[in-house]
Amino acid sequence: MKNYDKLYRYVHGELDESELWEFKKSLETDVELIKEYNEFMAMHQTIGQHDKFSLLNHLNMIHQENKKKGIQRFLADYRVVAAAASIILILAVGGLMISNYYGQQSNNQLYAAYFTHENSMFSLRSTGSNIEQPVIQGIQYYEMQNFDAAVEMFEKAPDNLLGKLYGGLSFMELNEFEKAKESFNFIIQHNDNLFIDQSEWYLGLCNLKTNHTKEAITIIEKIAKENSVYKTKAQKLLKELKN
Repeated sequence: MKNYDKLYRYVHGELDESELWEFKKSLETDVELIKEYNEFMAMHQTIGQHDKFSLLNHLNMIHQENKKKGIQRFLADYRVVAAAASIILILAVGGLMISNYYGQQSNNQLYAAYFTHENSMFSLRSTGSNIEQPVIQGIQYYEMQNFDAAVEMFEKAPDNLLGKLYGGLSFMELNEFEKAKESFNFIIQHNDNLFIDQSEWYLGLCNLKTNHTKEAITIIEKIAKENSVYKTKAQKLLKELKN
């Protein structure tokens, strides 16, 4: 398998941002890589099932051995189980307290820490040369930080996904977060494109900024579990939300 190392690092979230962008782009067009990816995932799943089976066998052996040790072992196990149940209860109550505490965090401070101006260069390279003229002009205005003019240009190409992405980012710069959400949701609902990672991340930040904290957490948790470019940032942000 020619791409085994890269596939392994992708599945385990070890690719850096630039590698991950290029890999995901290749995964949409490279037939050989797609085939290797499917083979790798099948193998990975089989190994995972084997590990689970081995663990269950091991636990069953421990259970059978404990049964032979009689009532004293049962009492000892009972104490352990009771202690474990207490710990679980404490953790559950603590989790509920953390959940209720989410809304007390400074969403504005977290937003300010995690929102950065998105550079358009990689997105332009990923899209290729087939870009509508209003979108090109809009991105030029965006890079000049003339966000009102940028939005005006992007609206002339309402179905262009690149325009939607930078239109949403422009709305964020203008503090028009509901309009930004509409742009990012448009891209996410389109489903098959290069800009979902960015759209999900910035949609999560928009929800954070507008104090839709539960919605923000749902999105950020999803990003943190996937091979997104923003996985590391999402994991860090979740920790800060919970502290």
